[in-house]
Amino acid sequence: MSARMKKYTKLTPPEKADRAFEAEDLREEALRADTIVEGISVRNLTKIYPKQKKAAVESLDIGVAPAEIVVLLGPNGAGKTTTMKMLTGDEIPTAGLIKLGRPEDFKVAQSGRLDFGSLYRRQVCGYCPQVDALFPELTVEEHLKLASTLKGLRLNSSASFHQQHMDSIVAGQHFKTRSAKLSGGNRRKLSLALSMLGCPRVMFLDEVTTGMDPAARRSVWAVLRGEGSRPAILMSTHYMDEASALSTRVGIMINGEMRVIGNVNELTNRFSRAISIEASLSEGFSASFLADSLSRALGITGVVVVEDFNSSVTLRVPLCEDLTPTQQIAELFRIMEGGLKTTCGVVYYNTFPMSLEQIFIDLVREQRA
Repeated sequence: MSARMKKYTKLTPPEKADRAFEAEDLREEALRADTIVEGISVRNLTKIYPKQKKAAVESLDIGVAPAEIVVLLGPNGAGKTTTMKMLTGDEIPTAGLIKLGRPEDFKVAQSGRLDFGSLYRRQVCGYCPQVDALFPELTVEEHLKLASTLKGLRLNSSASFHQQHMDSIVAGQHFKTRSAKLSGGNRRKLSLALSMLGCPRVMFLDEVTTGMDPAARRSVWAVLRGEGSRPAILMSTHYMDEASALSTRVGIMINGEMRVIGNVNELTNRFSRAISIEASLSEGFSASFLADSLSRALGITGVVVVEDFNSSVTLRVPLCEDLTPTQQIAELFRIMEGGLKTTCGVVYYNTFPMSLEQIFIDLVREQRA
């Protein structure tokens, strides 16, 4: 084996997470929360329910500046919705400090209730809850007028909102439709529209696109990315593509704690434990032969065939300890173009690191082990 290959023989153990990097992520987020001048600042947020030994949310730190979108991911019971409820006044924190909006808006709570009513009346905050809070007998238009009145918005301000956003969120033909007659996806759109009235400086969106079809979800993404007031947004979702498309940073919560937080590229490079290869093979060549050849070329074991259908194959190549995903992809290209492509009958191929979804699954599995 060449000296070049020897340094690739040690694999990153699948169960090994880089705790030093994780701790650094969390320290940076706490510092960001401390230095936020405007937006969302959350420090040491904790919720312990009576008769429960484990905290539902424990020592959570988040800082979201204007124009940033921080997305919370986590399995059911991870604490995402409890976090949203504490930040919007539906739950009283056991401990923690919260600041929302600008310095003149900041309401600080330490184990107490914020004056959320004032924040919402003054258009500091907007909230789209996980469960739609709509009146069945009111139409879409009546909901918007009622919410505008409660927020003290002038009619032209409300109309301006309709002009800019409503066609992208709730189609005009639904304006006279009672909310009870709307589809689940359109009820979610109406809830989002209500949360955006008055262009709040801070927005909390709890699984806002649940029940929407793919086209509707993307129209909502476009609205959130292009929202003129550029609020600080904290949102939760179960959709990995949504997190990738919208987030400034992604935080993964497990068992009530923030496990990691960072942008998608950082998380992908840090926690990818394998590279995927998709290839098309010439007749007479096998996926197992390609896997064995790659193992020998890299000097590693553990290259497995994930999928083999007709001439299309997918392989999973363990990540070598001394290489980042980007470096290993470059090394795989070098090996393939250096002769392995011809030897193994590869017509075309593509390589890519683990997806955010696979990283999320691995972290959850590791935590539960």
